Amino acid sequence: MSENRHLKSIIAKKDEEVRALQDKCSLLTHQLKAYKDDFQKEREDRERLHQKLTDMEDKYKELKNVSS
Repeated sequence: MSENRHLKSIIAKKDEEVRALQDKCSLLTHQLKAYKDDFQKEREDRERLHQKLTDMEDKYKELKNVSS
């Protein structure tokens, strides 16, 4: 019977470890999603700014040619 209690104790400890690892995995998954979303937003912002710069350069060249 003692061996049975010992094995149950080991199983209980392992269950706790599994739950802790599942919680940590869930936390890291949410953290990764936040980083990914932030990275994507920054990428979109850079692309939008680059397009705006390109448009302004084109407009500048156009106005420069008109005034020449």
